[in-house]
This record gives sequence, structure tokens and C-alpha cells, in this order.
Amino acid sequence: MRAATRRALLSRPAAAAAGGFVPTDLASLTAWYDFSDAATMFVDAGSTPVASDGDHIWQINDKSVSGFNLVREDANSMPTYRTNVFGSLSAGLWAPAVAGQGDGLARNATDVQKGSDEHTIFAVRTTADNTTGQITVDAGLVGVLSIAFAVPIATTNPSWETDTNGGGALTLDELVILTHHFKNTPSLELFVNGVTDGPHTAGLYAGVTESTYLRLGHVSVWQSWSNGYFAEVLYFNDALSVTDLNIVGEYLAAKWGVSWTTVT
Repeated sequence: MRAATRRALLSRPAAAAAGGFVPTDLASLTAWYDFSDAATMFVDAGSTPVASDGDHIWQINDKSVSGFNLVREDANSMPTYRTNVFGSLSAGLWAPAVAGQGDGLARNATDVQKGSDEHTIFAVRTTADNTTGQITVDAGLVGVLSIAFAVPIATTNPSWETDTNGGGALTLDELVILTHHFKNTPSLELFVNGVTDGPHTAGLYAGVTESTYLRLGHVSVWQSWSNGYFAEVLYFNDALSVTDLNIVGEYLAAKWGVSWTTVT
């Protein structure tokens, strides 16, 4: 796939006029975590919703039909609920790791598909640090299906990097839409705001093996913590078509005020 030069940035009214798409319109949606929806986040094990800026997020509920809710891994690893971060929209803040441990949310998800299966992941987030792994999603697959960014493309482990222009680090604190698109060819394409440098075929699952967990913001309890905001994460158990990649990308761009380059 390649990206067209035209940039599609829809306003929220324009997005609604374009058909009112929501992620559940696609049958392949497997998990959906929306940090702008306070009703899905809790300060305890699912009974008390977040209410104030600065509340810690013990649990976030999956908005897909799967019910893959994520919870804290211990009392010291809870992200922070922040209001009005991106305009009027809230987000979850992952703080810098301290003494080798940072924030994260996870579930024991042996029912999540394995790494040999086709899948597409969208993650809307920022990074405040371009010196560490900055793991976005560890889907607990055959090897590690992790999306990281703020580092250049590497030849040995491209699945961990999504600076798809092939250059240096992404801009610190910039909100971007990351897309991890895997086909059983095998072929992995990585996009930043719709821009890709083409498919990769080597090193797709290099790294630490975590075979039973779905995690946001880290690989395991003690490894590769993120530092920055998470806005929204969508996981599809299919390699989405070009049409659907653009539908989802334009939906997220309209919602979060990010530029999306049309994929062709």
C-alpha cells in the first residue's frame, strides 16, 4: 500500500455526515479502548467510574462485544485519568517508569488470536520520551506483537517501530494515529497518520514472548514502559482492506483532530 498526497481531515460534523461510522460497524473489531469515554474507566474493579482529573485508572472496559476489559497489574501501575487533554476530550496518562516499573493495563487473554493470524491495530497516542522502547500494544501473541514508536525503523525488529518515514524519532508529545497492519503473506505494514514506508517481512515477532496477555503501554510487568498519553486503541482480527483502513483512520482523525493521509 502507499499513501496519497491528499490529506483528509474531517470535522466531527463532516464525519457524521459521511455516514456516522463507529468501530463496531466492522465485524472484525475485537477490542476497543476509548479514554475519552469516562463511563468505561473505573477507580476500582469495575464499580466506581472515574470522576475527577487525576483519578487513577484501575480498569478500562472494552467497548467491543468481546468484553476484553483491562485492569491494573498492581497498585503501583495505574495510569492517570486526565480531562480536557485534547480539546474537550480526556485521555489516559502513562507516567515515566520509576525503579524499573511504570503504568500499564492488562488482561490474561488466552482467547485473543495468535500472531500468525491477520490483524490490524490502531493506537492514538503521544510519547514524552524517544529514548526507550515506548511499547504501545502487546497483544500476547506467538511472539510479541508490539507497536512502539519514537525510534527509527530497524532491520531486525520492525514490528516494534512505527516511524514509517524511515527517519528519526517522531515529535515528542505529538498526538499521532499508529496503525499496525499484518497479513499472512507474511507482511507487516506500519503507518503513522496513514503514511507508510511499505511492507516488512523480517523480524515480525522478535523480542520477549508473552503468550497469554493483552497489554497497553508495556510488554510485561517489568519491561518496556511507555511515557505519554493514550487516547484510543482499536484491535481488529483481520487485515483491514484499504477502504476500511481509511474509514477507521478518518474516524479517528476527525475525533482527535489529527491529520490522516489517504491510504491507496
